[in-house]
Amino acid sequence: MLMIGHPKRFGLPQPVKQWNDIYDATYFRNGCPQNLPFISTEEDCLFLNILTPVIYSTSSNKNHLRPVIFYIYGGALQFGNIKFILSKLLYDGSHYVDFGDFIFVSVQHRLGAFGFLYSGNERAPGNQGIHDMILALKWVKENIERFGGDPNDITLMGLSSGSMAISTLILSPLARGLFHRAIMKSGCISDYYTYSPERMLNFSKEFAKLCDCPIDNPNHMIDCLQSKSINELVGVRLAINLREIFTGNIFLMMYGDHRKLLPERPSKMFANGNINPVDLIAGFTHGEQGNFVENFHPELKNGSQTMNIKDVKRIFDKISSSVPRIF
Repeated sequence: MLMIGHPKRFGLPQPVKQWNDIYDATYFRNGCPQNLPFISTEEDCLFLNILTPVIYSTSSNKNHLRPVIFYIYGGALQFGNIKFILSKLLYDGSHYVDFGDFIFVSVQHRLGAFGFLYSGNERAPGNQGIHDMILALKWVKENIERFGGDPNDITLMGLSSGSMAISTLILSPLARGLFHRAIMKSGCISDYYTYSPERMLNFSKEFAKLCDCPIDNPNHMIDCLQSKSINELVGVRLAINLREIFTGNIFLMMYGDHRKLLPERPSKMFANGNINPVDLIAGFTHGEQGNFVENFHPELKNGSQTMNIKDVKRIFDKISSSVPRIF
């Protein structure tokens, strides 16, 4: 794994400085802070992993540049890392390069409050986790040719919140020209899953209050939150179940941020054609959102129950009425 940047807590990522000695990238590093006991974490966590199908030893191989897959994992923007549990099945890029003539890159980014807290000023500008991805894309664009990859043939691929992040990057003017295609599975940005600045600021203040930090002044709030340990921050969970994730009661992307990652509502940007022109494949799975719906309505777990259209409408209305508007 290669380090590509350093995150200042709640701030934007800074590119890693050039080094002159040999960098040992042959082992996995820790993941970004999160509340999962089986993942070792640290704040200096901005790494990416590169897998290639062959060792480039001949001049002909060096001249043959391969397409690049840039993979973003899922996890509700709250958990996950490059080497996640069951990674041999989920996130191990070696399976891809074994059967495809391309370069596979996977990237870590900040999560939860570390990646999306918003203070209303530059000390916590919001969308930090997406800025981590943009920093990684810039690194790949500038350096992937050294690994046999084509910097002019980069495809983003991801599922769930990784797919949501990809749709954010398709919209963002800050990501223009950094990739050329995208493959999205089971996730997309929307007005619902994107906070307004007011909503994100209020949500961040609620988090700060749970950390026993003042909220009257943004600088005082950030000073206090920066004084907390990693365990103190990841131990505060505003959302701990599927219902909270489904209703958007977690740290998410925001629009109208100072850095103009998303200058306007996603729906308005789509309507006005303010998107990056890339090729796109998007899809979903059989039984999409089934676990979420069951969480709202446990009777659906009874597979032997017979339902008619009135039953379906009644359940749908119940689910819809329990989901608050968050923008």
